Amino acid sequence: MKKVFIIAAALIAALPVAQATTYLYSFTGTSGTVSSPHDFTGNGSYPITIWGMTYSTLTQAGTGSTAVYSFSGGAVSNLSLNATNGLGVVGTCNEITVPGACGSAGSYAVVDFADTGNPGGPEGHGYTAATITIDNADSGWTIYGGTSFTSSSGGITGLTKLVSGTSKGISNTYNQLVSLTGYAYLVITAGPTSCELNVNSISVSTPEPGTFVMAGMALIGLGMALRKARKG
Repeated sequence: MKKVFIIAAALIAALPVAQATTYLYSFTGTSGTVSSPHDFTGNGSYPITIWGMTYSTLTQAGTGSTAVYSFSGGAVSNLSLNATNGLGVVGTCNEITVPGACGSAGSYAVVDFADTGNPGGPEGHGYTAATITIDNADSGWTIYGGTSFTSSSGGITGLTKLVSGTSKGISNTYNQLVSLTGYAYLVITAGPTSCELNVNSISVSTPEPGTFVMAGMALIGLGMALRKARKG
């Protein structure tokens, strides 16, 4: 019997895991301005809420892995949806910018993956990572994770830096994978200097049901082969 389990495990491990991409936000076919916050579902079942925010100051407390970041001196701003490049923040060139890149204010997007309520957001339904497709980044980007956010405060505190990317140039996109583990919110901002960007899309991936069907069929086939071998 032990051999059966070993063979079964080997078969399942050898199966290709098909991934179904669910777009929570995608710029395709959408253009204009929407109020902030705004709920997006893309082609999925579970919504995410996105805020557009302006800011004047980004501060860092501590260093290394214990550093905590905060944005302050801003306010809620409407979201810009550009059919060419994607999501930005109104009032900062319809992009996400650092201070001074387009006027005096910088901007960032806050994305709520928990989205409490019914049906709830993607994080509560087993999604553990998201892919943020960055467009038009001329100097890079940074994505932070947070556990709480109150838009009325004009900022967000207690952030952990998760990933940073370097310039990909105008009209070039980059798929940035980010873990959601431990964080209900992601904050997307431009940087480090003289930079603006757009968010082309936000997506999550999950194994397709067909993968598990294939695994089941493999186990059934294995059982039948072993039964015949014993009878022989």
